[in-house]
Formats: sequence, structure tokens, C-alpha cells
Amino acid sequence: MRILTTNEVKTATITALTETPGYAFNTALKDTRRSRRGRTLSKSNQTFLFDLGSAKAISYFMLIDHNLTATAVVHLQANATDVWTAPTVDITVTYGTYLLHEFTSTTSYRYWRVTIHDTNNTNDYIQFSKIYLGAYLSIGYMGKDQKLPMYSTSTVDDSNSGQSYGDPGYFYKAGTFNFKNITNANRLIFNTAFKLIDKYTPIIAIIWEADLTLEDPVYCLITNDPDWQRADHIGALWNLSMTIKETF
Repeated sequence: MRILTTNEVKTATITALTETPGYAFNTALKDTRRSRRGRTLSKSNQTFLFDLGSAKAISYFMLIDHNLTATAVVHLQANATDVWTAPTVDITVTYGTYLLHEFTSTTSYRYWRVTIHDTNNTNDYIQFSKIYLGAYLSIGYMGKDQKLPMYSTSTVDDSNSGQSYGDPGYFYKAGTFNFKNITNANRLIFNTAFKLIDKYTPIIAIIWEADLTLEDPVYCLITNDPDWQRADHIGALWNLSMTIKETF
């Protein structure tokens, strides 16, 4: 499992080529709620610039809650200066429910840019909720006893004569994951990250990073305190149980 925790977009200066009034990207991308959206005025050749203030180590890019079509052309670019005639990094991002790119090694630049061209979009605009640019936390071996149920907040009441009446709610995912034999160094790294995000800052949990077809990444909160237990081995190895709940 990988956890995306440190999003450099949160403190970046964001400049979108066009914006629909009331749908500012600087607001949507820095808000913790997925319900907030940024929206352009066009579906063609749109750019989104992120000035991180200084060169920051980036290993993951992700874009979520978008209205893009499968034929959209999306580029992730990076450069040492705000000049884009020939950016040092220029990657075509593969389409998916979650658009993401993982760098094989950490890439450090101050300026990052996303370009989107989606001529087949019937909405005539581009809209999305969040962009993640940052590092990731990798947690070790995930036990086979993990749980990832889906819950519904709908309620059902029965009348005195036996009829059932439903009050529709919404669906969300939650899960319990047990990690075995984590090194003490990784335990300390996790604790440092947890002090920053706590139980109220959303993270993105990539449960099976090697195969996203098994399960989509989950925008969620960690809902329990890290309760480390010594593993039954010689040396400083630890076990951890972590619970998450999808948030919107």
C-alpha cells in the first residue's frame, strides 16, 4: 500500500488559463472536500500552472473527480523556470478514473504544469476536484486479513402493517489493514507523517499500487491512532493495524 500524504499543491501558487466564476481552482484544489470543483471556460488547450516556491521532491501525480473523456490528451510538465517552450519533463498521462503518474525516481522542480485538451467533451469545459503532487509513504507487507467493505448510510423503516420505507443515503468505503514486520525506521517515518495529517486531513490510499484494476485509490481519513505492536521476531520489527474511511 502507498499513502499520498504530502501534497505540495496545498501551498503552491496556482494559475489556471481560464476559470468559470464560482469554480476557482485555487479554492477547489486547496479545499479538503471533494465536492469542491474547479472549472474552465473551455475544453481546449487548457493549462494549470503550479509554482511550488522552490524545487520540491515529487514522486506522484494524481488528478481525481474529473469529467474528462477517454480521448483527452493530458500532459504533466515540469521545469526549473516558468518557460514552457521545451520543458525538461513532459509526460503524457494515461486516461483513467484516477489520472496518475508515478516517477521511477524522485523529480525535483519548482514549476509544474498540467495541460489538458479534450475536444470530445460534451460539457465544453474541463472540471476536476483535486490534483496531488508530492511524495508517498510506502507501508510494508499487507496481511491477507484486510477488510475493505462498502457501507450505505441509507435507512429503512417498517410500518405497522409491514411495508418498508427507505431513506436513501450515500455509499462509502472503509477498511482495516494489518501490516506485518515493519522496520523501526519505517515506523518512525509513519509516525512523523501521522503527526502532520492526524485523523482529520484526507489522504489518498493506493491499496494495490501494482494493479489499480483491483481497487480504485480511496480519498479517505485514517480513523485510528497508530497502535504499534512488537512483532514476534528478533529485532525491532513492528505490526500495525490501520483503519480508513472514505470522505467526500
